[in-house]
Amino acid sequence: MKGLFLLFAAFFLAAPPRIFPQQGGQSGAGQNRPPGDGEMPVYTPASPVTGGTDVNALYAAEEFRIGVQAYYRYAFNEAILSLERALSFRPGEALILDWLGKAYYRSGLEETALRQWRSAAAAYGWNSGQGMLLGTKIETVANRRFLLPVADDEVRYVEAGRYPGRYEEYVLYRQPSAVLPLEDGSAWVVAYGSNEIVRIDVNGVVKDRKRGPLNGFDRPYDLVRGSGGRFYLSEYRGGRVSVLDSSGDWQAYIGSRGLGDGMFVGPQNMTVDDQGYLYVVDYGNRRISKFDPDGAFILSFGLRDSSFPGFLSPTGIAAGGDRIYAADSAAKRIYTFDRNGSYLGVLVEEGLTGPESLRFLPDGRILAADTNRVLLVDPDSIMVRELGVAGGGRVRIVGADMDRNGNVLAANFAADEVSVLTRFDDLASGLFVQIERVSADSFPLVTVELSVEDRLRRPIVGLEGLNFLLSEEGRVASEQNFMSPAYLSGRADISVLVERSPATRGLGEDLAAALRDINSALAEEGRILSLVSAGEQPGRERLGERPEAAARGNSASYSPRWL
Repeated sequence: MKGLFLLFAAFFLAAPPRIFPQQGGQSGAGQNRPPGDGEMPVYTPASPVTGGTDVNALYAAEEFRIGVQAYYRYAFNEAILSLERALSFRPGEALILDWLGKAYYRSGLEETALRQWRSAAAAYGWNSGQGMLLGTKIETVANRRFLLPVADDEVRYVEAGRYPGRYEEYVLYRQPSAVLPLEDGSAWVVAYGSNEIVRIDVNGVVKDRKRGPLNGFDRPYDLVRGSGGRFYLSEYRGGRVSVLDSSGDWQAYIGSRGLGDGMFVGPQNMTVDDQGYLYVVDYGNRRISKFDPDGAFILSFGLRDSSFPGFLSPTGIAAGGDRIYAADSAAKRIYTFDRNGSYLGVLVEEGLTGPESLRFLPDGRILAADTNRVLLVDPDSIMVRELGVAGGGRVRIVGADMDRNGNVLAANFAADEVSVLTRFDDLASGLFVQIERVSADSFPLVTVELSVEDRLRRPIVGLEGLNFLLSEEGRVASEQNFMSPAYLSGRADISVLVERSPATRGLGEDLAAALRDINSALAEEGRILSLVSAGEQPGRERLGERPEAAARGNSASYSPRWL
C-alpha cells in the first residue's frame, strides 16, 4: 500500500476500556450509596466507552476492548463480532458504531460500514466535531466508489499551491523549464536560469540539487528517463545532452554544438520510446535527432521536404506506441511521425496558442503545456481539453507533468516557480486518513501505522513527519518521530500455503527445498510468518528452528478431502 506510513511516538494513548469490579454491599446494579458501619466504600466507575455505570455499560466496554484489540491484530471478523456484541449491550452508542464501521470497512463491506458511520455521526451529532469529521469520511468513501480516474472525467484542475523559486531573500532556483516527477512523490525541477536540477518534495522543500560536472550544466532545459535507470538532460546553450545516473549525478555527454549529424544548436525537449531510443528536439537546426540508448546517432527528421512543410519553432515531443508527436509553437500545431521520422500528418491544428512540452500519461493521453494553460490531448479521438490554467500575471508554462499523487506540476518559466494544479473536487473533499494499527508493546512508546489516500482511493506518497501530528483528547504526543514510509521498505514477510492432496504426498523434499529457497531469498529483508497446510482440516504448522520440516508434513497431513 503506497500511502502507508509509520510514526513512533512517546505518547499516552487512551488505554483500552477495563472493567472495574464493584465491591460488596450494593443495593442495586450501577448504584452507589454511602457506606454503613463496617462497610467498604462502594464505587462504580463510569465505562470509558459509554460513560455509563450500569452492568450493560461495563459489558459493552469489555467487548469493545476485545474488538479494538482484534482490529489492531488485523482480525477484522473477530473485531466485528466483539463490536456487534458491545453494540447489543449499548445500542446506538456512537463510539462503538464508529469502530464497527471501521472494522466493516477493512473487511471490504463498504456499504455496511457506511450505514454504521451514518448512525455514529447521527449519535455524535452531525454538527459536532466528531460528527463533521465522520461526515467527511462518509462523503469520501461514498463518492469515490462511483467516480472514475482523472483522465476519464471532466473535472477541472485549479491552482492549489506553488513551489516558489525564492524564499525570502534566498534564491532556491530560477526559470524552471521542466519537471520530472519521481516515484516517492518528489520531482526534479530543471532550473534553466540557475544552471541546475533541483529535487523538491511534496511540501516544497528542496531535498537535493545537482549542478553537473566540473564545468557545470550550461542552460539545462529538459529532463527525461532513459533505460537502466539513467536520465537524459538537454543543455540548450551547451549544445549537448548530459547522461545522468539514477541519483542525478553526471556520467557522460551525447552530441556537441554544431550543424552535422548528431550535433545540436539549442537542444530543448526530449522523449524516450518504449525501446529506449532517445529523441531530441534540435531547436536551432529545426529538426529532431534520434539516438540509441547508448547515445549513438541514428537519424534526423523534420526538415522541409515534399511531404512535410518543415518546423518553424519545434518545441515539445512525446513518443507513444509506434508514433512520435512533435509540437511547433510558431505553427501552433502538433505533428505526427513514425519512429523512422516519416511524416504522417497533423494531430492538432486548431485551438493551440503556443504549445511547448508534451508528456504521455499512463492512460495514453498527452499532457501539453500551452502558454498559461495545461491541455489534455487524446491521440486516438484527437480531442483536446483544457485541464486548468496556472498563474496570474507573469505566466509562461514551458513544461508540465503529473506527479504520483495525481497533481499537475507546471513549470512557470516567467514567474520563477512551479505551479501545483489539483482536481477541484479534491480541494473540497480533503484526504482520507486511516489508522491501520497501533502497537503499544513498548508503552509509553507507541507505534502508529496509518494510510493516507485521496477520495478516489489513490494513495498519497511523499509525506513526511511534518505532515502528521498525533494527539489524544487534546494532548499532543510529547515526542513524535517519523519512522518511514512503508512503501519504501524492501522487507517482505510472507505466509506459505501448502497443498496437502494425495498428488503432493511424494513431494515432501521438494516442498522443504522450496521453503529453504524462500528463506534464502528473503535473507535479512523478511521472514516466513506462517505455514498453513491445506488439508482436510486446514491448520497452521509450527515452524520452529527448521521450517522445512513443517513443509514436508506427515502422513496424517495428506488427505483426498484436502481443501
